[in-house]
Amino acid sequence: MEAKIRPLELSDIPSVRDVAHATYAATYTSWTDAERAAVLGELYATKRLEGAYRNPSVRAWVAETDGIVAGYAYLVVGQLFASAGEGVLMAFYVLPDYQGRGLGSRLFDTVCEAARDADCAALWVAVLRDNLRSRRWYEAHGFIYDRDSVWSPGGVEQTDAVYRLAL
Repeated sequence: MEAKIRPLELSDIPSVRDVAHATYAATYTSWTDAERAAVLGELYATKRLEGAYRNPSVRAWVAETDGIVAGYAYLVVGQLFASAGEGVLMAFYVLPDYQGRGLGSRLFDTVCEAARDADCAALWVAVLRDNLRSRRWYEAHGFIYDRDSVWSPGGVEQTDAVYRLAL
């Protein structure tokens, strides 16, 4: 598996949406199809993704392997629940068939390097509280639990565990 981490291009948006759909279906198995569709419809709407792509506070990458986009990540610097000098890992997904091969760690290293280059002292991430596999992954990569946060993307209430990583 030859993998390449590269900046997201506008033409990658359909592939990013495909990765989101595949990983949500594999990860959020307690959600109904309608709930997943509502959340994905809001978070991965074309206009929203294109807006993030054009936002100067956003840095985004894809992990490309075997000729396909197998993962993606995007970092927001100094906005949302982060303060100046901090970043938020807003999205970080790897296709299930590519998990456990080091691809996510390589993508994560790219995010951390970019956050440091943007003078971020910390990186925040929110992960569904019930997603224990992802929570363990973040904890293994140095993130410390900070608090729970409730929000309702697509009208579907979810509780996230919010983590912070000192850079």
